[in-house]
Amino acid sequence: QSNIKVWSGLNKNGEYQTVYVGSKKSNTKTFLRIYDKKAEQIEKSGFRCQEALDCESWVRFEAVYKGEYSRQITKLLMNESIIQSKDDLQRFIAGKILDKYIFKFTANDEITDFSEMLIEIVSGKEYAPLECASPRDNSLFQSLKYIIKNSGLLITLAKAYFVYPNQDAAREILDWIYNMFGDYYLGKIMKNERHEVHKWLKKHRTEMSKETLKEVLESVEIAIEKEEEFPWRARKKNSTGEQERGVENGRQ
Repeated sequence: QSNIKVWSGLNKNGEYQTVYVGSKKSNTKTFLRIYDKKAEQIEKSGFRCQEALDCESWVRFEAVYKGEYSRQITKLLMNESIIQSKDDLQRFIAGKILDKYIFKFTANDEITDFSEMLIEIVSGKEYAPLECASPRDNSLFQSLKYIIKNSGLLITLAKAYFVYPNQDAAREILDWIYNMFGDYYLGKIMKNERHEVHKWLKKHRTEMSKETLKEVLESVEIAIEKEEEFPWRARKKNSTGEQERGVENGRQ
């Protein structure tokens, strides 16, 4: 598609037998690998070597999805109402490839044969497109959930907690982050050096202000608990209740 800016390939004897569409870096959500499957099977004497020798041409397209895209695909694949047969699975895979990659001839803008074949496989059946919103444009709810589940912050706190067990290290790091926010990052915002913050406020501030911060934090906790099926919030409440009863008994 036109939004793909990175192309690369493996040159062997003056020919590109493998081409990558998109970046393979760890922070990318998807890339496409195109390679000569016939040459690969013959060269490696693979278990489909005879099949490769018998065919005129065999080019393989492999779409790789990572991160949020892979999680969305896994969730859809586990949904029995969507995938009920091998044909459904085939249509689903074709649809997900077309979701990100449709090839056209540059001369006349016509769709290539292999993309047309994928379109025929899908046969008009539509699936929800893959979405990966930019963290900079997320709601406060999404940003907080990302901090807890994907940002690596809790892993960092755990490392410090176990390396410095007697120094309340996790709390010290959180205090340090807050000071860095006030001394370093907030200053950049005030100098208009972080335009994404002003853009986000303009877009989300009114809607987000309809909820209290406590409500937002609780909704994040509930969402994480449901996803992981781990009733840690109930344990937290029980623990808090036991602590409060302990304090009351101590006062008595």
